[in-house]
Amino acid sequence: MRHKLRAEEKSYIVEKYFNDLGIWNKIKDGSLRTHYLDGSPSKTYPGGTSRILLHYDANGNHLATTHRITDEKTGQIFHWDAKGLLKDGIWLWCR
Repeated sequence: MRHKLRAEEKSYIVEKYFNDLGIWNKIKDGSLRTHYLDGSPSKTYPGGTSRILLHYDANGNHLATTHRITDEKTGQIFHWDAKGLLKDGIWLWCR
């Protein structure tokens, strides 16, 4: 699904909205359904897998996107950051 209105934003702003809107809490408590895209070997963390995660509400609306690097054998998370979210009808994203 493509969002009609998009705006690139600085990563710290997207992260702030994730915190202010409770997105991280909703991801962690299972309130949002997560779809895992295909991963690729991490260039930063040897043995890690880099993967984009899409997060949806109960109605199937795409509300947020994150990037995570994990050791898929142990489940250890090396890195996890906010990449985009829907706020007031505008998809805010960062590189």
